[in-house]
Amino acid sequence: MRHRVFGRPYIVLVSPFADEVELYSTYLRAAGFLVKAFGRTTPALRSIRRHPPDAVITRIRQATGEPDGLTLAARLREHSELALIPVLVLTTSIDPRDHASAATLECEAVMMLPTTPDELVERLTAALRARGSRT
Repeated sequence: MRHRVFGRPYIVLVSPFADEVELYSTYLRAAGFLVKAFGRTTPALRSIRRHPPDAVITRIRQATGEPDGLTLAARLREHSELALIPVLVLTTSIDPRDHASAATLECEAVMMLPTTPDELVERLTAALRARGSRT
């Protein structure tokens, strides 16, 4: 994993919900990840371009006026240096179009909310292992 910081995988978490950010950030940090959290996709994308993370976890639905999580994934896939970053999407949507779009964008996981922190760590760890075998 080429983006590790201080020997720990560097994760960007994007959600407009502060309680969700706090819960998942706390749990991911306890599991050994370095987490940078954002409440909006626009500043998250700027940060990702400057300091590519090992993985991105994003909500599909974002704050009004912000690109959604699938748009964030699409922008990553457009850039060769960011295209292999695993993207895990969180959603409450049962709309099959959201799930199909995530699959088309080669997102590593679509996780229905609420999801347990343990499941998030398991899916993230699996995505990082799989990504490691591709680079």
